[in-house]
Amino acid sequence: LTPSGAPRRSKFRLMASLVDASANPTPESGAVVVCVSLKRCKDLPASDYAVGHLLPDLPVLGHVKDAISNLPGGGEPSSDPYCSLKLMNKATADQTEVQKSVVVYNSLSPAWVPPQKFHFNCPSADSVANHRLLIDVMDFDYLDRDDYLGTVAFDLSKLKTKVPDSGVSEDVTLNLVDVKTGDSINSTVTVSISVLSLTAFTSISTDVVFEYERWTPTGGWGSSYPGHLLPTDPGCWSDENASKFSMSMEGVTPPIKEGWKSKDGWVMVCGGNKTRPDGWQFGNNFASKVWNKTAGNLHFCRRRRWERTCKQE
Repeated sequence: LTPSGAPRRSKFRLMASLVDASANPTPESGAVVVCVSLKRCKDLPASDYAVGHLLPDLPVLGHVKDAISNLPGGGEPSSDPYCSLKLMNKATADQTEVQKSVVVYNSLSPAWVPPQKFHFNCPSADSVANHRLLIDVMDFDYLDRDDYLGTVAFDLSKLKTKVPDSGVSEDVTLNLVDVKTGDSINSTVTVSISVLSLTAFTSISTDVVFEYERWTPTGGWGSSYPGHLLPTDPGCWSDENASKFSMSMEGVTPPIKEGWKSKDGWVMVCGGNKTRPDGWQFGNNFASKVWNKTAGNLHFCRRRRWERTCKQE
């Protein structure tokens, strides 16, 4: 095994290069899809050492350290972790294209809520056992090469159920290893793994929209116009990529395809490292690329995610 360190690049390309990519070659007939849901990491190593933590513990610097600790990344040492996932054929060492999770900022025990999903094609159900799942955990760095935190490996032959469409999704918690030294790291990664036939995989889809609100001194949080929204705000609902906005949910909701049905309708997604318990994230404006779990002094906008799962009947 070798760590798949992320290449040196401009750090201001941020989320564009760290989205969930599911681009695998078109599978042949009889192929299956290995579905991996990234849930959480626990007790990751700290890679970012905050400025406030490095200042000497002198009374004269007390106010300076307090001010720095209130800035993003200004407190205790932490990391900005993301995961790179791939499958490797144990016999040939051939590997699938690497797929990367989004970054969870300033956390040593990040959770992806909802779990971020990755899909890998295998030529047949029998071939699943010939593969190993490899996950490199990395620390995103704005100004330098991303730091390597560790690797986990899981032999898919150890799955209790490898039968496609069994309805079984198996949670697996794996210990990190530093493949450079071979040393075990006291950190874990938890994923959920299932196997679907190509037919079943293509018969399920998930739609995503975002709801937005703005804070005003006189009205608090809300989405009315006039009242809360500015004339420059594009709307209080958007599609998943924030490329289309509307003042109503229906204005950005994709229609359910003929022959498909949604059992539960729209469900609000909440919890984890990236949102408050009520689902809200905070940012500077509706088009912001970075959203935070807690509101800062300059965060006058917030959003929350809604999902609708549809299945082909």
